[in-house]
Amino acid sequence: MKSSRPKEKRKTKEHITPENGDRHEKNEQELDGARKEGPGQSGLENAGSSGSRMFVYTWRTKAESLSGLEDVEILKDVSGNPVVKKKTPGLSSFANKLSDIPDYISALDQDKIWEHVRSHVKSTYKFQFKESYAYTISGVEEGLFGWISVNYLLGRFRLLPGDKGPVKQPTNGMLDMGGASMQIAYEVQSTDNLPSSLVSEFSLTRNWFSTNQRYKLYVKSYLGYGMNAFRRRYEEYLFEMFGINNSKQKASRIELLVKMATQHTPLRLNSKDGSNHNQILDPILNAGTGNMDKCMQNVEPLLNLNQSCSPLPCAINNVVQLDPDFNSMEFYGLSEFYYTLETLKMIPPVQYNYSSVLRKIEVSF
Repeated sequence: MKSSRPKEKRKTKEHITPENGDRHEKNEQELDGARKEGPGQSGLENAGSSGSRMFVYTWRTKAESLSGLEDVEILKDVSGNPVVKKKTPGLSSFANKLSDIPDYISALDQDKIWEHVRSHVKSTYKFQFKESYAYTISGVEEGLFGWISVNYLLGRFRLLPGDKGPVKQPTNGMLDMGGASMQIAYEVQSTDNLPSSLVSEFSLTRNWFSTNQRYKLYVKSYLGYGMNAFRRRYEEYLFEMFGINNSKQKASRIELLVKMATQHTPLRLNSKDGSNHNQILDPILNAGTGNMDKCMQNVEPLLNLNQSCSPLPCAINNVVQLDPDFNSMEFYGLSEFYYTLETLKMIPPVQYNYSSVLRKIEVSF
């Protein structure tokens, strides 16, 4: 959901008369001048599965800059702190508390919820707001917006001087892991071998010349592969294994897997034979082993990888994914990719290094 400057109180064209027409035109000119000189402001609220966050941004148009783009910055308060509002928990917190969910919240009521949100915003606040400002974005849009944000902040949309005029810079890729889904987005030179569902085009219009800069992107969103969603699937996988296999070989493996869990609320999982395993109903508190190889081995079946997929190369769920050009492109990890390194006290990293991360986690937690 986004918004821009507060609405100015002024007469509409229906109220213009010959007597006040000149004054109205002058007022319009003054307002237009103020809009050009004053900073623009926009509010953005991101209601994700794990919580909602609101940000306020401000910008001034610099028409003569080489980028031809507004310099957008997050608004700061009188103390110099970013204006950010966070509200937790999100809807995902009700996954294990279904009885606490109000009756009116369901997937089928999405349109009604948005109608209420739009009506509330328009009746409560005075900033500019259109119906189209509040809607549920798709996973592809989420990946595209993340890619745009990363490259804007890195200045990759700024043109460089060239012998035949300004030239565009190479862009960077983006990885984003939220609570429910994960996205990947990066620029590709050719889309010949890609399904249309994996291709997005981004056109950048600069405010001081008429030529649009076009970017062809590979964008894929993986629903169910966000941190919270995938963790639940992983835990269910572990306990399903625990319930259907009693061999000593599997038991030793299960012992290791369960140690990799953290504290949880009581679980009630039924095995495939219909029996209920009361031995796992009590809360579990275990410590991780730091065995990265074993962890990756256990996670791999949930990625649905198949080396015989076509066309190659393929990624999660056998979705085709062209190899990025790592010689000219770097990838930036957002959200849980960042939080993981922050937990390991490896922030801010200059560059992700697998060996360094491996050494850091090879300890007991």
